[in-house]
Amino acid sequence: MPCACQFHHPDATHLTSRRALLQGAAAALALGLGGLSRADAETPLGEDFTTEILRLFETAGGASLGQILPFALTPDAQPWQTLPLDVRAGQPVTFLLSGRWYLARAADLWFEPGVVTMARAGDGAIYNPMLNAGTMIADRDGPLSLARSAGEIGPDGNLIIPAEAYLAGDGRVDGVVIAWSGNPVQGLAALMAAAGGGAAEVAGALGLAHRRTSQPEITPEVSRCL
Repeated sequence: MPCACQFHHPDATHLTSRRALLQGAAAALALGLGGLSRADAETPLGEDFTTEILRLFETAGGASLGQILPFALTPDAQPWQTLPLDVRAGQPVTFLLSGRWYLARAADLWFEPGVVTMARAGDGAIYNPMLNAGTMIADRDGPLSLARSAGEIGPDGNLIIPAEAYLAGDGRVDGVVIAWSGNPVQGLAALMAAAGGGAAEVAGALGLAHRRTSQPEITPEVSRCL
């Protein structure tokens, strides 16, 4: 399966009801694989996060670095959302994310945005950063499209639960996508230099993206994840 571990549980593709999703979350958390967070985390910056990343991108070089686009994943959007951004095969594309996707708001339990954010070029392999910053390598030419999934989307990219249940989700992910025209490691280093520290969430996301892109994890060739 491509690097699209939408939900850190081996039975993710068989979860077809809200109850099953909740049970899967509990099982995954017990295994230490759930990606769940609680109230002791700092409040995410949300739209202020994307505004600051956009400012840093322009300061660091703007269009000379590539193309940047802000986006938001909200409960009322069906998968997939096609962005006005075309990528080419082999192009590095970085995601920087902020927000929360709630499993149980009343209990203040949520997924980190990197767990629920999915991307693909055209109808290609699904990329899931798992963490709140990561870089994918486009596996084909085509428009970039996004979706959010906490287990509701199967490996083929289609919903495995009723649409009305999907649209009843609770949360928001704010982020930016950068399609690099050159070396992404150098580009991220330029953004880090422009930030000079700054807001902890922004600095943390840039640092994480830089580390992951500089030292990519070993993944199946088909997924081409960094």
